[in-house]
Amino acid sequence: MPRLWRGVHTTHNRQAKYGSYSIMDTASSTVLDVQLIQSSEVANSNAMELAGLQQCFRTLEQAQIGVSDVVTDRHTQVRAFLRTYRSLTHPIRHWFDVWHMAKSVYKKLMELGKKKGMEEAAMWGRSIASHLYWVASSTPPGEFRAEQARAKWVSVCNHITGVHTHDSEHFPQCLHGPLEDRIWMIAGSKVHKELEAIVKSKTLVKDIAQISPFDQTAEVEAYHSLVCQFAPKFTHFSYSTMKIRLQLAVIHHNANSGRQQAVNAAGDGRWAVQFPKNQGRLPVARKLKTRQTYGYVHDLMQEVIDLRMEFDSYSRARASWDAVAPRSSKPLIAEEGRPSKENVVASHQHRYSQH
Repeated sequence: MPRLWRGVHTTHNRQAKYGSYSIMDTASSTVLDVQLIQSSEVANSNAMELAGLQQCFRTLEQAQIGVSDVVTDRHTQVRAFLRTYRSLTHPIRHWFDVWHMAKSVYKKLMELGKKKGMEEAAMWGRSIASHLYWVASSTPPGEFRAEQARAKWVSVCNHITGVHTHDSEHFPQCLHGPLEDRIWMIAGSKVHKELEAIVKSKTLVKDIAQISPFDQTAEVEAYHSLVCQFAPKFTHFSYSTMKIRLQLAVIHHNANSGRQQAVNAAGDGRWAVQFPKNQGRLPVARKLKTRQTYGYVHDLMQEVIDLRMEFDSYSRARASWDAVAPRSSKPLIAEEGRPSKENVVASHQHRYSQH
């Protein structure tokens, strides 16, 4: 019987040669599938993401797993594909990841704040990015979600000037209580107009309607970090080795995705204070989780022993591996018709040689 997942979060990790694409269930934080795309398989590196998503969906369809909601970044090709794609005859609701959107807005505000006379934009950057997270979490799916989300988002342009009532029936006033004294931005000033142009960008306001109600940022970041540990970006791997390392990362992630927050002797949750570079080295509280488990390693070692008992020589083991090893559908350099080194050297001509 087909299973219907309420929502999946897609992630991608792109290098010059490879692009990996994963699908994560938003309810359990379990990675359902991972695909590896080689640059030779697509027209250009920008097309890797769509190719990876399509391959992941094919895998889910073969397993009779349907999808009702998908969370991705705002990739143009992916958006066009998901407008018409149907999962096991079910239409898909496409959402945009709030982390990517908030990061984009924050980056633009920080760049604006570097200009002379625009320093206030940078001062409000973190608050405005946090406001976007609040818009996503406080606006559940419903008939008027798009209108409510857009009204909440653009209201920040009034809020930063000390005005907390808005000309919108969907969000007539801010929901916070009394605020302490602070330096508000002057409405209509040059910096306010420049900031307002970023916040009210036509494309951004349109996309706010599809901002994801699913909170998966922490799990996705943890998975991305794990992939980089198993397959460092600055180390070259063959296609089969890269695919295996990605699969090991998925195995480890899925084995530890359900860990809870660790507690101390008094039963209180344990926390750590970090100073991430991408947040300006400001202190951030992070939950400390229980220890990771590595039970899957025992299962893998047992598989190694079983294979050793099955194949009594290296040549037989190698032949078996060659039959099942992951391979790209299109190698970087075609072996057929490859010219000899001697012919290439003989035809070589220096660009500045005399004719």
